[in-house]
Amino acid sequence: MIEINIGLDSGELGKLLAKLSDRTLRAKIAHEAGNVLLNITKDSLRDATSPGDDTVWELEPATVKRKAQIGASSHPLEAFGNMKKIRLEKNGEVVTIALNAVSPKGVSYPAVHQFGTTRAGRNKNVVIPARPFLPITPDEDLMDIARERVTNIVRDIIEEVLG
Repeated sequence: MIEINIGLDSGELGKLLAKLSDRTLRAKIAHEAGNVLLNITKDSLRDATSPGDDTVWELEPATVKRKAQIGASSHPLEAFGNMKKIRLEKNGEVVTIALNAVSPKGVSYPAVHQFGTTRAGRNKNVVIPARPFLPITPDEDLMDIARERVTNIVRDIIEEVLG
């Protein structure tokens, strides 16, 4: 939690609160935080690790063999490059990390990689373990590494505004 103690009279406080409630400032905070989350996500995809974790994801030997047979990438989260199309979409104070990688049968690759599945394969009986690459927990909270970096960004911007 961020705690800020300021000794001001009500006029000065009103001016500072007006600065902090400015839409442009909120959009700047959202964009900067979004960029931080996007970079954490890209690093995770590149390194084949979960955010804040150095354990490299390994593929089963059968998966490595199958990927080689079809000419796919040997990277754990890549087959044909769809996962590299990640981007940050900005709309005012709202930012979204967007990744639309879908199989020919309509399966969302990002969801399967993030959360895992027990219903993959032709007979829907193949287990794919979760390989979280987005800096969020299963409860949709920020992972510690993301929370720390976003908190630092917000703190820096507020300190810049407050002078």
